[in-house]
Amino acid sequence: MNKIRSGQLFAILFLIRSFSLLCTDIPFSARQLGGALLSAMLQGLVLIPLLRTRVPTPSAPAAGLFGLFFLAWGGHCFLQLWGVAAGVTFPVHNKLFGALLLTAVCLYGVMLGIRALARSATLLLPLFGVALAVLILGAWRKAEPENLYAAAAGSPFAAAWQDFCECGWLPCAAYLCRFTPFHPRRAVYGALLAQLGSAVLVSLLGMAVLGRVGSLAEYPFFTLGAFSQPFATQRADAVYVVLFTLIGTITIAMQLYLAGSCIAGLFPRFPYPFYAAAAGTLLAAWGMHSAGLLHSWLYGVWILLLCGVLPLVQLLKKGAQRAPSCS
Repeated sequence: MNKIRSGQLFAILFLIRSFSLLCTDIPFSARQLGGALLSAMLQGLVLIPLLRTRVPTPSAPAAGLFGLFFLAWGGHCFLQLWGVAAGVTFPVHNKLFGALLLTAVCLYGVMLGIRALARSATLLLPLFGVALAVLILGAWRKAEPENLYAAAAGSPFAAAWQDFCECGWLPCAAYLCRFTPFHPRRAVYGALLAQLGSAVLVSLLGMAVLGRVGSLAEYPFFTLGAFSQPFATQRADAVYVVLFTLIGTITIAMQLYLAGSCIAGLFPRFPYPFYAAAAGTLLAAWGMHSAGLLHSWLYGVWILLLCGVLPLVQLLKKGAQRAPSCS
């Protein structure tokens, strides 16, 4: 009942990573684009041991680390969604009511199960394609190629690490592969390439359209959408608002589901793992907001631990177990 297809896994991972692209506050520049390329290379290297050590059920310590990460990342995504909603002037008047309503919607999706969430993610992909088409159609007329040469330069390494710290999709891939019996590697690497392609496209459009104005934008993607209106009498902002809200809801719901699955695995007799995950996510969001930890290098270290160190240790253990039998 919990199995999903490789195409659904691709959709989930692509949308989770795309949510970070929509929420980014990093201005479009040559430095940012170079950082995205270097980050993609690092992600590809991390995926090599990760996909070679796919196991049906993680150990209790690993499940605990994954569960804590999903709670923290769910809170991180919640703060991102809420920050953009406030910065882009979404129609939300009561913040507490809006937060509770969003949590209730995500929890409802979680209770439907992983397969329902996976189907929803698959249905969202065409909407993402429509939004990109509208963006390209509007940006094509406003783009000025000389802005690409005037884009701010600089070392991309700090930008690469900053981009990698937003790769919460990697632990999701590590955990969701156990639900995908066929071709998980194809789906994960396909999601990585699709994410890189969309990031490069949006970055180039952002640099060409916004130019130096992009450095003043609080949320560059929505500023790019506002400057790239394809129609003379009708604004297209609603497309981006709907897309952002739906992708954000799916992203947070997936974190709740994965955190609840970890809690259920650690405490089989606990009757309300997903409700506990929702409460833990809200608590994590409140704590990170109070401590100012929306962006932190700790996320990158945590991702490397879960997706780099733990799989590498498992590979070394397997190699040590096979060595005596071969001798």
